[in-house]
Amino acid sequence: MRTSMCTYSPTKMSSGQLFSFFVFTTLVLFLSISPPCSSQQEYFDRPAVFFPTIYQDEKVDLFLYYESLCPGCATFISEYLVKDFENGLIDIVNLRLVPWGNAKVEEPNNTIICQHNEDECYFNTIEACAINAWPDLKTHFDFIDCLESQTSGERIHDKEKMWRSCCQKLKLSEKPIQDCYSSGLGKTLELQYGEETNRLKPPHKYVPWLTMTANQTVIEDLVHYTKYVCEAYKGSHVPKACKKLRPTKTENTAHEKAMSSNSVCYNNEARHIDSDSINAILSHFKTRKAP
Repeated sequence: MRTSMCTYSPTKMSSGQLFSFFVFTTLVLFLSISPPCSSQQEYFDRPAVFFPTIYQDEKVDLFLYYESLCPGCATFISEYLVKDFENGLIDIVNLRLVPWGNAKVEEPNNTIICQHNEDECYFNTIEACAINAWPDLKTHFDFIDCLESQTSGERIHDKEKMWRSCCQKLKLSEKPIQDCYSSGLGKTLELQYGEETNRLKPPHKYVPWLTMTANQTVIEDLVHYTKYVCEAYKGSHVPKACKKLRPTKTENTAHEKAMSSNSVCYNNEARHIDSDSINAILSHFKTRKAP
């Protein structure tokens, strides 16, 4: 007796059979990769993760008026702001950096005279260009922090190399800064910052000069500025920087003593006199005849 064998080809399946075959195959695959019930339960038992929402109108407006080669400005930016931003303060402030400081303008050509000579004018302009090129606070703040860290307490040999190295470190294009400086836009930005600084009421006495909110509340206690920012902040998300405030004045650390009245740069200080000017003055007195 011969046994007949039937061959079943999927191509001859009806549409209903194809659908049933697809559903069955999908179900088998799902069951084979689905985690056990205990794993699913552990997933649903996990606490929900909530990401804080900080609305723009809840943030505190903070304005820092500074100049690039003032020791106190470099300390405040690279020591205080950096550490507090790492602890979340950057999330609750709108920080506006104004790199002008105690500079003056001389007519008739709008010549900018800076407190710490031409090098300061150069770096003020570079930092103004960075703020313009990268409006995002974290981006231009990181660049300015990098530059301030390099110029603080070091002899300046190659100014251009210093800011270009910061671009390379932060993986930022050098072109926007170069174009801004070469085109004269940087000087225009600086003159605008000068006008903004001169409109301060009350006028600034020194830099770094820190004001808060639109009514220009002055924060003269720079060491404990976070206290004032955290008190002004009305949002629900409290950053770590506000939970762990600095010690009171009686408990100042060595770090805080560095941010003293000796490190700020006063507005009424004499302008920097370079060695050529000094030599010219000495030469004048040497050649002057005694009466």
